[in-house]
Amino acid sequence: MGKREMNVRSFRARWWRLCLLGGVLAAGLLAAPTPAAQVAEPIAILIEHQVQHLEKAFINRDLHAIQLMLDKDFTIAGQQGETARLVLQAALDQLHQLEAIRVKDIQPLPSGYRVTVDVQMYGLAMERDLKLSPSFRILELNLFQVQFHIVVSWEPLIAPPPQIIADRFRLAANLVLIENVRVNGVTGCMILDTGTSTLLLNSPRLESPATRSAAYHGALGGAGGTTRAVRRLWVSEFEWQDLRLGRFETIGMDLTHLEKQLGCPLLGIIGFRTIRRYDLTVDYDRKEVTLCRLEPGGERVDARRCPAEAIRMPFELAGPLPVIPVTVGGETLRFGVDTGATANVIDRSAHTRLSPAHYRELDRSFYLGVDNRSRAARRMRLHRTRVGPADFDGMIAVVGDLSHLRRDFGIRLDGLLGYEFLRQRPMTLNFIKQELWIGTGLMASDTRLAQPNIKSRLQPMVTR
Repeated sequence: MGKREMNVRSFRARWWRLCLLGGVLAAGLLAAPTPAAQVAEPIAILIEHQVQHLEKAFINRDLHAIQLMLDKDFTIAGQQGETARLVLQAALDQLHQLEAIRVKDIQPLPSGYRVTVDVQMYGLAMERDLKLSPSFRILELNLFQVQFHIVVSWEPLIAPPPQIIADRFRLAANLVLIENVRVNGVTGCMILDTGTSTLLLNSPRLESPATRSAAYHGALGGAGGTTRAVRRLWVSEFEWQDLRLGRFETIGMDLTHLEKQLGCPLLGIIGFRTIRRYDLTVDYDRKEVTLCRLEPGGERVDARRCPAEAIRMPFELAGPLPVIPVTVGGETLRFGVDTGATANVIDRSAHTRLSPAHYRELDRSFYLGVDNRSRAARRMRLHRTRVGPADFDGMIAVVGDLSHLRRDFGIRLDGLLGYEFLRQRPMTLNFIKQELWIGTGLMASDTRLAQPNIKSRLQPMVTR
């Protein structure tokens, strides 16, 4: 055998070995599990932009804007065509509580994209999805649980809104208690809590066959943890002075533990969505609360009876919470303003960023969370504290854990400004202009020098 023939045979052997090895590798790659396909970043940005437009249209109840986003084969609740559009309109008429739609995941499909989102509604975070066409138009909408017997059986009852609501309140356990409120024919008191998204009812006091109680669902979170013991309840009538609403669904939970502490028949909590068309002024010195009806642009309809003199600063909304920058000893933190927080709260992660020179340790106290669990907390007095241009040096705060708000609801905060902050000056929240107004000067009694009005070391922390 010649040298040339041996070289040819050697080449052929190597060639077949390479082909065999390549085949084995290819088979291994085909058999190996492939990671889930991901969309390119520009596509993800376009989809998130589309979801933001959808969120804004739902919050503004702008049916025309939503219809412009729909694909010709749009489906909702298994319905297509004109029926689907009627179902969408009927569902939109009931959406008084939607707060946000946040994208969690995007997966490509043969027909477009599946977008998994967190829908924040009724103060709850619920995972839902929608399908988009290759041109990013909405093919299928699964954001809400549509039930036809509810969709067509009622319409919201909204009386002409009053221009002014001025009422006295009772302070109990550092909470603002509004008395003589009427819900479903029952008269009692309710907590005014801007940190709670919606009207939250005390289900043991109001639950009956007429309330259309539904199964437990969703989650409700606050400074004191997250609870899932939440029900949907039907509201036939809600009345606070001349503010009258009715024929809508909201949520309820057992608030018996709060009712025992507050010493009144507690009907529930008046939250952000109920009063968002007003600016809210709370004056702890006079025990007065004032709601002034706002124009669509945020101006007061009738300013004659509304507080005026104030330092104004902008805020951003995170869920229902106005968020403002607070400077403690030169460290700038993000704090939410919450009338339902019975104390100022600093998140543990933010507390580690403060120098010991910026606070003085006081003692330990206990607070009761939304999940009815008592928690120990360190109390401290903050030094060199400023909110906007105003000095609030010497405020007391407790160290708490707010990480679950970020985990469960996407709300990132370094702390909460509650009773200890709000009691120092009259405060106004304008939710349309997104401005916090801090009353100029001190109150009639300089409450900044006083200790909190605490009858018990066990304090309820009611937020969201």
